[in-house]
Amino acid sequence: MPTLTIHNVRIALAEDHVLVRKALKHFLSQHPNFEVVLDVEDGTAVLTEIEEKKINVDVLLLDQFTPRTITRDIIKQIRLHFPLIKILIISMYVDYAIISDLLELGILGFVSKAAEPSELYAAILSAATGQLFRNRITTSALYWKQSENNQPGSIHFTEMQRKILQLLWLEKSTQEIADEICLSVSAIEKIKHQLKEKIGVHSTVGMIRFAIEKGIIVVGAY
Repeated sequence: MPTLTIHNVRIALAEDHVLVRKALKHFLSQHPNFEVVLDVEDGTAVLTEIEEKKINVDVLLLDQFTPRTITRDIIKQIRLHFPLIKILIISMYVDYAIISDLLELGILGFVSKAAEPSELYAAILSAATGQLFRNRITTSALYWKQSENNQPGSIHFTEMQRKILQLLWLEKSTQEIADEICLSVSAIEKIKHQLKEKIGVHSTVGMIRFAIEKGIIVVGAY
């Protein structure tokens, strides 16, 4: 079987940290088959730029946490309005439950910002051909989903989610939680939003009550 050669993959970057975004753009531009046609702060800006300027994009690298947007909503909009764009998620935060949900929405892979450059190259080339990029994280997320399907009614919480719930019980502010876990305030807010959706509540009080009932929060800890 002949080897498929990819020429001129047009890439859009959505990353709110300017230094990271510019570094990624410079790094990707070194690849002979990649062209960064758009670099903006979030998915909302991607949609706006593509619609207004009619920019052709093959692969979107979308940061999982950006201040103005909910990742799930952006993915749904892109899949609806620009179904030919292939989406890869990049993040420092790995949560198999969330990644599994995003895979169901149609992303073609997840690359940690701690990964080797060669892994990001491989992910982009894989996505450009419409193939799911099966690295360790993506594979683990797929197995996690299979495991969850075998346990109906159960809700899985990652170690970080448990930590955030415990800190909320201790009346820590979002800024204090962000400082302790070493994530941005916007990332913590989005994790809290995802926790509410997962649990099926609308408030922090509802999250805490659920977590106490299920033994996730250790009352009296710390």
